[in-house]
Order: sequence, then C-alpha cells, then structure tokens
Amino acid sequence: NTIVPGAGTFKFGGRIFHDWKKEGHGPTDVIKSLYRSVDVYYYKLATRMEIDVLAKYSRDLGLGQRTGIELPGEIPGLVPDTAWKRRTQKTEWYPGETLSVIIGQGQLNTTPLQLANMIAGVANGGTIYKPRIVKFIESQDGGILEKTEPEILHQTRWSEKNLNLVRKGIQAVLQ
Repeated sequence: NTIVPGAGTFKFGGRIFHDWKKEGHGPTDVIKSLYRSVDVYYYKLATRMEIDVLAKYSRDLGLGQRTGIELPGEIPGLVPDTAWKRRTQKTEWYPGETLSVIIGQGQLNTTPLQLANMIAGVANGGTIYKPRIVKFIESQDGGILEKTEPEILHQTRWSEKNLNLVRKGIQAVLQ
C-alpha cells in the first residue's frame, strides 16, 4: 500500500540519486513502480530494507545461483550481502550500496537465464524450474526417443498476494 511521491530524485546520506526519468513519474505504488521502472520507488524501499533481506528474497527467486541448465560454463552470478562484503572486501555494508543493488546495479550480477527463470517463477506461482534446452527428441517417424520431465529446483516462499502484485506490475508493461 506504499505510495511514493513522484519526484525524479531521492536524497540519501548527502547524495542525490536520480530516477531514469528526470521529471519523475508522479505518485507511485508497487504496480506502477514495476511497469514504469521507477527508480525512486526502489530507492525509498531500500532505506527500509536491509541488504540481507533483499538478498534472501533475490536468492529465493533463483538469483545468485546456477540454474543447472545442461550447458558448460554456467556461472552463479552474485547476490551481495553483508557476509559477502566482509569476506571479500573486509569492510561493512553501507546502506547507500543497497540503493544500487535494489535497482539491479552495483555489486549484483545475474545472468539473462537467471532473470528469465525468475520471471517464469513469478508467472507460474513461485515454482523455479531447471531450464531445459530440449523438451524431447523425436525420431523421423514421429516416435519419442528421449523426453525430459520438468524438474523443480525450488518453491519460493513468496505469498500468493505478493506474487500477484508483481504479476500485475509486469502485465501492465504490455498495456
């Protein structure tokens, strides 16, 4: 139910963060934030959400981990959190860094396949499947030589209400 005013900027810690749309988007709820990609909405959200919480929900949708697709060289990407920063950079996580990560920038590193799998998981009710290259192999006479069955990697812990909100925002992009 959060509505964020429509300014095109957000001030945090003495720094001004800009929305991609210079003049702003007007008052914005979660659905509009998704279909208009309203950075300021997410900057405001980032000030209320710790990076470890954001990381938990991101990983729950399959980001920062291999999908298991049958291709060589798949990388896991990175969903940063406080433990990662302490381990790799020997320093603490600063709240301003979350503002970049929450809009898909900063230290966040995903693959196109992870993003596609994430959106598919939102669309189908929170089930994350292992992507497949081949659904089945058919002989010249039409017989099935080999068939792969869907394999569930993970069922998200997102509520149906929250999944529906995200679906509505994504569907609004097409209108």
